[in-house]
Amino acid sequence: MLRSLVGSEMCIRDRYQRRVRGALRTRMTTGNQTSAAILAVSAVLIAAAVNASPDQLRYLGLGVERASSKPFRSFDEFYPFYLTEHSDTACRRSHFVGTLLLLLLAGTDLRMPVGFAAALAGGMWACHAFISISHGFFEFGIMLACGAGALWLQGVPWWKIMALPFTGYFFAWVGHFWFELNRPATFIYPSFSLIGDFRMFTGVLLGQVSLLN
Repeated sequence: MLRSLVGSEMCIRDRYQRRVRGALRTRMTTGNQTSAAILAVSAVLIAAAVNASPDQLRYLGLGVERASSKPFRSFDEFYPFYLTEHSDTACRRSHFVGTLLLLLLAGTDLRMPVGFAAALAGGMWACHAFISISHGFFEFGIMLACGAGALWLQGVPWWKIMALPFTGYFFAWVGHFWFELNRPATFIYPSFSLIGDFRMFTGVLLGQVSLLN
């Protein structure tokens, strides 16, 4: 009798464990498919935004008028200006620290880069859509919303979603308001500025940008 009860308990436990493992596998598969889909769509949108011609944008009703505060049509045109806005060594150091912490945080969860891609895709198209507006706050809001939405769809915890922009922008804006004493380029070109942060970080690692003087 006792042996029968023990056997039944073990059987129930095994079935429960198999169900849990099956549910976890299904959830992981669904999560991976969601991440892959978001990444693929984001990549297509980024490529389309970067390669869109003025005629194509005009056909979509975008980029018809350009605000005088937004003269740059591509990141390559924007980046030299970006570097002049980070001429102070302490400002560049604060950006480097913020970007490094951001990458370390993203490295703890492989779903994070997918959120970056979605944010950039939304921001790049918002840049075209709001090119006639002198500021970049609408573009910035859409960029954050797209990134947060992509992370939420993948099941990333809210504290991580909130920590990403705080980590990146807190150190960067301290560098601007405390050391460089200027307005961040994010206020006009959020998407280009985000790319610029990673470009400058890479430049530091390659010895192209100095943190010493």
